[in-house]
Amino acid sequence: MRIALISDMHGHGVGLQTVLKDIRQRAVDRVICLGDVATIGPQPKEVIDTLKQLGCICILGNHDEALLNPGRAAALNVAPPLLPTLDWTIGQLTPDDFAFLETFRPSYEVKLSATDTLLCYHGSPRSNLDNLLPTTPVGSLDQLLGEQTAVIMAGGHTHTQMLRPFHGRLIINPGSIGHPFKDPPSADREPVMLPWAEYALIDYDQGAINVMFKRLPFDREALFTAVRQSDHPLKAWWLSRY
Repeated sequence: MRIALISDMHGHGVGLQTVLKDIRQRAVDRVICLGDVATIGPQPKEVIDTLKQLGCICILGNHDEALLNPGRAAALNVAPPLLPTLDWTIGQLTPDDFAFLETFRPSYEVKLSATDTLLCYHGSPRSNLDNLLPTTPVGSLDQLLGEQTAVIMAGGHTHTQMLRPFHGRLIINPGSIGHPFKDPPSADREPVMLPWAEYALIDYDQGAINVMFKRLPFDREALFTAVRQSDHPLKAWWLSRY
């Protein structure tokens, strides 16, 4: 079985199309989206329309939840400088788009075999706000994941690719399609974004697991054109990112 994990598009339709083109060439059995699909970027409607057509399972990220409950944006860790983009994104979406967001799940389990499963979430199985990082202490991981039995646990949220062993199992983060970070997120610094779109492939065959991380260059001029043609409130910020 081959599963593609995509996450954190954040309204980056150009990056999503780049990743899906690559996925179509790799005999993937299914795609799972780990959340944060529409906010921040210039193409929220395009991303949601693409996910609808794809028909994949989608996990509810904190930014997805903020679209459904904008009054809780601060509690859902939407950074104050990004709040104008939340309001703008809401204005780009239709009632049908919001109904689609309502179908997103807190977590989802994939049966890989009679004994093995893949558990998907956004931040952690407990909360879409939790950060699971390469530096997270094992004791903290025990608190967040210790009760889980899945052989693979996969989440997004940190915008940083990660493969970490955990008590004979694996924790995976496919990275971000829309905002890949050079370093794990920190309250001490503004993240540096990388000029590619990220995702991950999991191959499972009778208990054998192989994980491949992908980093794909995208058409930056197509992204800049989408930004320029929009009335996005952080247009200058976007044009300075890459």
